[in-house]
Amino acid sequence: MAGAAASVGGAETFTLARVGTFRTAFPSGFGCPRQGLAAPSARGRVDFEPWVASAAAGGGGGFLEGLEEFSHVWVIFVFDQNRHSSASFHPAKSFLRSSVKPPWLVDADGRRGSHGVFATRTPHRPNPVGLTVCRLDRVDHARGRVFLSGVDVIDGSAVLDVKPYHPVDSLLHTPGAAGLPSAAGPAEADAGTRSEGASACAASWLGAAANSPDAGGGGVAGPAVHFPSWLPAPRPRAEVRWREAALERLAALQPYCGLYPDERDVALGDSADREAAVQTLRLALEEVLGLDPRTPQSRCRAGDRGTTTHRYWALDFDALSIAFRLASVADAGQVFEVVHVELRGEQGTRSSKAWLDDLRAELEGGAASADARAEGAEAATEDARPLETELYGTPGIPSTPEGQAPA
Repeated sequence: MAGAAASVGGAETFTLARVGTFRTAFPSGFGCPRQGLAAPSARGRVDFEPWVASAAAGGGGGFLEGLEEFSHVWVIFVFDQNRHSSASFHPAKSFLRSSVKPPWLVDADGRRGSHGVFATRTPHRPNPVGLTVCRLDRVDHARGRVFLSGVDVIDGSAVLDVKPYHPVDSLLHTPGAAGLPSAAGPAEADAGTRSEGASACAASWLGAAANSPDAGGGGVAGPAVHFPSWLPAPRPRAEVRWREAALERLAALQPYCGLYPDERDVALGDSADREAAVQTLRLALEEVLGLDPRTPQSRCRAGDRGTTTHRYWALDFDALSIAFRLASVADAGQVFEVVHVELRGEQGTRSSKAWLDDLRAELEGGAASADARAEGAEAATEDARPLETELYGTPGIPSTPEGQAPA
């Protein structure tokens, strides 16, 4: 990284190197989880730049040496693949936008409020940088790749850095509100005292990990975690059902997918098990749909949070386009149904709205056409293309209670 003397709006600027590229199953923001580990079967990988990969393949201390000893990693990336991202990088504009309108901040009349950029996770910020934690499945030193799960990043996003995850990074597991003891003693302390301090710090880390819920322990009480009331409370995933024809199409089109299976399955020796690949693909889709990928605006009419504006939506995932509908809303939660699966691009030149209208008419008969036209008039002012999504809630920094959507 090199500091630059250039001034943009009075701000000092820096130059950062792209170390790699995210490859994921999400070609757009719609459906991309706002909390990556809430969809643990959502796969991806980081393909490192040649100068990184060549060092990793050469042995003798490459960039990736020792990374496989960790179960999870932090990935720092750029929101360069989001819609309107050019505005985010505009030197005369990005520093001037101090507030945004989060999709969840809506009053009873449907009007959206605003919050300061630093109080949200919008990708439209002075430095459009995101942070996500993923499970590390495999490190390919020869090709300069790391294979990840629990991914919440749009395909093609630039990667700036990868860091190993440690249990101390979890706020919920830190041992006490005062935080961890310092690894270093006072300035006048001798080396032995500092060593004892480091040992105490390491012991507290290990204790937190051993007693965390993930480790099967009773958990360690940490500082209270709170967030604004306008953010949705964590809730279980919605139920996802499949039409038989959709399941058959999923199995038939699975070989076109690039991540289900991929090299991590070859390493496990089960790449030939196509049924297992289909089941993993299905599980990933059910996790993503179960999080309800719809925007708050498309979930309900203004002023009535209990109704929905659209009945059919489309989600692009890996090489596939998945059409699904809201089958029912019950006290126990929503139920989504996957009604059709096809290869991405098979819709031809039709917009996603036109494709879904035709699909609905085909599945439900002529009565659906009139309903679709009536809903289309509403959609024109609210959410005309189901494949599009509000970007202010696009995935980014995790480390919130599981299932909580970012601001």
